[in-house]
Amino acid sequence: MPENLQLINPVGTIGEFYQVNSFFGWRKHPVTGELSYHKGIDIPAPKGTIIRSSLPGLVVLSSFSQSAGNYIIIEHHGGYKTKYMHLSSRLVDKGQVVKEGDPIGIIGATGRVTGVHLHFELHKDGEPIDPLDYYNNSTRNNPYAPDKINFLPWLIGGTVLTSLFIIYKNQRKN
Repeated sequence: MPENLQLINPVGTIGEFYQVNSFFGWRKHPVTGELSYHKGIDIPAPKGTIIRSSLPGLVVLSSFSQSAGNYIIIEHHGGYKTKYMHLSSRLVDKGQVVKEGDPIGIIGATGRVTGVHLHFELHKDGEPIDPLDYYNNSTRNNPYAPDKINFLPWLIGGTVLTSLFIIYKNQRKN
């Protein structure tokens, strides 16, 4: 795990949290039915939901492809890149500098998909890595209200599991 890398929730705004419905790694592809390696996570949310940059960086690609639909790639410090796929629309252009939390697109169902969601990837030096490993212990600093912390029940499947995890982490510190 890289030092000090913390991603923010790319889907929605404060108070909007959506459960990951497809995780990083091997899975049965929902369209083809074949076993394939999923290089990111899928987060479904209602049409019109804003997608935000998880880290500050430079937009190196804002384009369309048959499989990814509308997609954006942002390059970050330290050899990291994030990819945001299946957007209904892109709000940034190649060459644009974005801050953490800046709106970059609108969630959609473009490309090869079964429904409305964000496919989100994190890469380090060209290799895909699990984005869920880089959230701050199931909590994150809230860029929209920096004095508050948001719990991410969508990240691990529910508020009960989130609470148990936090209690466990606190007990290990004592």
